[in-house]
Amino acid sequence: MQKTFRTDDDAYEFYKNFGRYHGFGVRKGDSRRDDDGNVRRRRFFCNKEGLRDPKHYNRLDRMRVHKPETRTNCKAKFSIHLDKSASIWRVRKINNNHNHELTPQVMVHLIPKYRSLTEGAKAQIDGFRECGISTAKTMRYMAGLAGGYSLVGFLKKDAYNYIDKQRREQIVDGDAESAIAYLEGKAEADPMLMARYNLTDDRMLANMFWADGGSRLDYQYFGDVLAFDSTYKKKARFNRWLYADIAVNEFLTEWSQAVEEFSLQDSLWANQVFGKKEMWANAYLRDKFCAGIRTTSRCEGINSVAKNFLQSKHGMLELVQNLELMVRDYRNNELLVQFRSIDSVPVMTTSLESLERCAASVYTHAIFGDVRNEIVGVASVNLVRLQRSLTTKIYTMDEYGQPGREIVVLYDKNMGRMKCGCNFWNKYGYPCKHMFFVMKHEHLPNIPNRLVLKRWTKNAKALEAYEEKIDVGADQACLLHHGALHSACHWLFFLGSQKYDLFQMAMKGIRNLCAHLEGYVATEDNVFSTKGDGVIRDPVAVRTKGAPKSRNCRGRKRRCTECRNPGHTKRRYPRKKTSHGMEMEDGCTTGFDSDALEEIKMFNHMEEVS
Repeated sequence: MQKTFRTDDDAYEFYKNFGRYHGFGVRKGDSRRDDDGNVRRRRFFCNKEGLRDPKHYNRLDRMRVHKPETRTNCKAKFSIHLDKSASIWRVRKINNNHNHELTPQVMVHLIPKYRSLTEGAKAQIDGFRECGISTAKTMRYMAGLAGGYSLVGFLKKDAYNYIDKQRREQIVDGDAESAIAYLEGKAEADPMLMARYNLTDDRMLANMFWADGGSRLDYQYFGDVLAFDSTYKKKARFNRWLYADIAVNEFLTEWSQAVEEFSLQDSLWANQVFGKKEMWANAYLRDKFCAGIRTTSRCEGINSVAKNFLQSKHGMLELVQNLELMVRDYRNNELLVQFRSIDSVPVMTTSLESLERCAASVYTHAIFGDVRNEIVGVASVNLVRLQRSLTTKIYTMDEYGQPGREIVVLYDKNMGRMKCGCNFWNKYGYPCKHMFFVMKHEHLPNIPNRLVLKRWTKNAKALEAYEEKIDVGADQACLLHHGALHSACHWLFFLGSQKYDLFQMAMKGIRNLCAHLEGYVATEDNVFSTKGDGVIRDPVAVRTKGAPKSRNCRGRKRRCTECRNPGHTKRRYPRKKTSHGMEMEDGCTTGFDSDALEEIKMFNHMEEVS
């Protein structure tokens, strides 16, 4: 390769762009210097070069699980040397043979080497943080300006790391000292703020209590409240029926015992709940696939995220736009998890290494953690007896600590079928420890394909589905241009805000540029209406659940006891004189039939009009 470079930094930038295009990260390697200390040779490696130090696998003080491995001892490299005669760097050797799969283009921006926070981005994050805006919202804002998460240049985790670093620098004198200094500063603006603290003999902060003026006023008005949970230690048994993996006969026995213990034979609520046991008791749901959703925690988790985007005062357009932002956030998280699943390999920790490695290569990291727990649970399974019926083997086993509870597993080697009586696979979609016990007994190196549910695998979703779809319509193009200009000005904002003279210089340049651009922009406003013949009206507002606000709780209007109409009472009941000199009550009959009464009303109305 006859490629030349002016400096070794230019060569490094070239190899970075080369790796970004082909889907791998790079890092600087070793170098060789001459007698004068000048660099003569330099090598750049793939980011998966080398292996993890073996000492990290055998640490006795390990508290956390192993991080997934990202290095594969890849031999791909790029070597350059300095040509002194021409004072240029030439390519000495290049090896582009990787021993791992290259990262797809839709995920290249997630490689750590291609992620960095510019000074402008740091300044913007600091500004949002000072205003109390969360990092997640700041990340969504910057992604909207850039045109997508893939164009931001860094991940949300990188922003959190930067903020954490800034936080540590702010408390360099100590967290307690910084907290006390902050309270002292708040006390100058809030005279009612009260703070008390005491120190130990070593002058360490022992206790601290503080309350601002608003809190002290609230205490004066309302006092304090101490609440007790009346259901404490009384719902453990009910939780067992909801979540524990028990059989139907066990559930019925325990329910009967609870009814006798708490005298619930005549309880209407208990009888109604028992009548719906097939809908809530886990014993009746063991063969129903729930995808791991056993409680409302998943829905509550989604609601906790959605409430950051949605409010009752939002209109339909805002609802659609905010839901789109939430979905985009979810999709980015999914892309990041998928990238970690295909870019790294979990560390094998069980004795059934072949089965564990097969599970790690098939399942995503999240599901693999649950599958590995089932592999570990094989140690608690005991074989009671083994029978054969034609081509099917019948395994009868029990678990340690539960000798009387037998579980049957059917295995057909010819068909590759396996069925467990615990119905774990039917409910969760991956093999249970009883199935892994049979695999171990049969010396199976891999998990049978019939037991692998595609939705839990790494290939459950095509890579094209992860690519961000960007609408480049007229309005969207204008928004993207606005975001690109805003991103390009980050460094200008940072430099111009350092000193007052730099600020004046930046403002003068911005004014001159705006005046220059205004000459090219048409001043005509193209106002048009998009409303056609078929006007779509707003939907009827649906009343939300829960108690209404007090200002909406208006009592019913008082009605007349004679005509049942609001606006007057019986004492002030309006009466009219008919043309015959008789009193007539509005809304009531006076001896006339309905037809005659209508004629009289019409006649009176005609007289009033005339």
